[in-house]
Amino acid sequence: GVTPEEEAFLTKEFAEYKKNHPGILDLYIGTKDKKTLSANLAEGGQVPEGYDPTTRPWYKDSEADVKKVHWGQPSYEIATGKLSVGVSKAITAQDGSVLGVVAMDVSLGTIQKLLHNIQYNNDGEMFITNDKNMALVYPEKIG
Repeated sequence: GVTPEEEAFLTKEFAEYKKNHPGILDLYIGTKDKKTLSANLAEGGQVPEGYDPTTRPWYKDSEADVKKVHWGQPSYEIATGKLSVGVSKAITAQDGSVLGVVAMDVSLGTIQKLLHNIQYNNDGEMFITNDKNMALVYPEKIG
């Protein structure tokens, strides 16, 4: 488990990272013992009563394939109302067991700006699709 001191340190670091990266809407960890540590909590937000991070798709997907970085489905971020996508990765012990999952919600507008600024030599445009081949981000539109 995470000690109260470690919890305070992590949430403070998450809040600082979020402050310095406006395109990150939240940065958080869900632990195997069902705790949630997040930048938004450090800023006065609250976890809904009964919230269990281990039941969420971002946690389950990362737990199922610990070597992969997982991209979630786009959704409107609760605290800001901005369209975002979650990115998650399992945190594992030396024996390979999952201790928790670290994740962040990234504004799709931020990803769109990154795509727009990529220099490439060929004609055309870059875009990002989800696992259902739906375009999520392309130079002129989001969603």
